Amino acid sequence: MVLLDELSLYEDGIPHAAYDRVRGEHAIHFNPGAHPFYAVLSHAEAATVLQETAVYSSALQGILIEDVSAEMRPVMRAMLPFADPPEHSDLRRKLFPPLMPNHLAGLKAQLENICADIVEQAVNERDIDFVQRLAAEVPLAAFGLLMGLERRQIEPLRAPSDAVIEQGINNSGNAVADLCRCLEEFIDDRLRAPREDYMTRLAQVDFGDRPMTRLERNGMLLQIVIGGLETTRSALAGFLVALGEHRAQWEALCAAPALIGNAVEESLRYVSPINYLRRTTVSKTTLSGVTLPAGTRIVVFLGAANRDPARFAQPHQLDVRRSNARQHLALGAGAHFCMGAGLARMQLIAFWGAFVARVASFELSGPCERGRVIQQNLIKKQPVRLHARGNSPPKVVRVGEG
Repeated sequence: MVLLDELSLYEDGIPHAAYDRVRGEHAIHFNPGAHPFYAVLSHAEAATVLQETAVYSSALQGILIEDVSAEMRPVMRAMLPFADPPEHSDLRRKLFPPLMPNHLAGLKAQLENICADIVEQAVNERDIDFVQRLAAEVPLAAFGLLMGLERRQIEPLRAPSDAVIEQGINNSGNAVADLCRCLEEFIDDRLRAPREDYMTRLAQVDFGDRPMTRLERNGMLLQIVIGGLETTRSALAGFLVALGEHRAQWEALCAAPALIGNAVEESLRYVSPINYLRRTTVSKTTLSGVTLPAGTRIVVFLGAANRDPARFAQPHQLDVRRSNARQHLALGAGAHFCMGAGLARMQLIAFWGAFVARVASFELSGPCERGRVIQQNLIKKQPVRLHARGNSPPKVVRVGEG
């Protein structure tokens, strides 16, 4: 029997062969073990579970396979991914407006310039670790622009954020405490001197009709920091590895930079930076003919749903021209669709525009070092050799330009 929560299964990356085998045998798959759950690996059922929040809850026991610890529950209360409507809906209405595409437009040129600069520096170095030198830098820059923070202020967030991803939030008490100390300083500063930035909004937002507790505000901030810094990094690193393994797709992207927007959607589908999301049944229900009692763990494997052959033709083939690439579930669905999706897409498009403009070719010059985690498609290190495109200064390639 395949155990989909067996860590060894993920040592070489997301185990798509195992997902395919299980999906072919069962509409949804019961996974026994210390934390028994039903695995959802098909696109249609995954979308149903993610969208029906009244039936499949995030708040009851969180979004990880293991239940939320008693210590962490007060911190997670105001984390959007861990909340259900109506609390989720109310908080999202307060947090989302500055993240809408029209509000983010002012960051676009700045982000494009930053991406052009960091790619130019990397090309000059030639042999780099793509993850730390490029993939990690893009979300750090975007986070700073959005929050009104300088790089020196953001740097202390990196190590504890990485630790939470690798160890799981239930096992990351010290890292969470370190993050909270930094974030509380930012909040105190914005309460003393409000500014026109997103950190000020986070400092002032209430939870329902009452002020947030310190723990609730810390939880909200933790979710935004970890989601903002980690997911985009994983998406960038995963796509670079994929392009290295599918050279024809890299050549197609270089030949037609106008494909970058669609290629970003395909990268999210193919990579699935978040590999799974857990839900808990609120009451007895039925999914694909299987009766699920109240309190049942349901684990939606996004990495499997995004490679479901019933939805995507030749799902294991990277195809930057894929016509339905945007149907992926990498950013969630329904009420919990990623609040930062617009900013994430802006970062990915800005980076790959700069990369294609300045890099003629590249080689994966060493082994890919992956994190020993299941929930994220985490790449910690990927050595790469970059070859510059001519000797002229870089020109940012924008989507829609030839």
